Amino acid sequence: MTPRQFEFAAAELLPLMDARFINRKVTREVRDGGRDVIAQYQVGHGYHGIPLNISVEAKLWNEAGAVGVKPMMRLISRLKHRDFGVFITTSFFDTTVQRELIEDGHPVILVSGGDIARILIAHEKDGDALDRWLDGVRIAADSA
Repeated sequence: MTPRQFEFAAAELLPLMDARFINRKVTREVRDGGRDVIAQYQVGHGYHGIPLNISVEAKLWNEAGAVGVKPMMRLISRLKHRDFGVFITTSFFDTTVQRELIEDGHPVILVSGGDIARILIAHEKDGDALDRWLDGVRIAADSA
């Protein structure tokens, strides 16, 4: 999978995490404003729902290297009042990043490679089903 294809995979992971992630759109490949996917998260109920804006950063990284402070700060700097972020990576997050997010109360959901695996397994995306899901992601990315 290419880094661009992983951005499309991240967009497809959102509703698997929670069906209230709606209006997902992968941003253009260059000059994306520091966001790989923009979406909304629906809060409330059908008659009185409020869509919150979401910025997603998707990083296809080597599993041996942790996501550090610099890429996380880039995402946080893009968040406006009442927005929140989702950082999805095939790797893991440095403990300093995790501690700072908690201590400073930044509204960012962390999704590591292990989390991705658990989400896909929970939705029975393994074996042939995973191959079909990945093929669909690649086709969407390649046709964009």
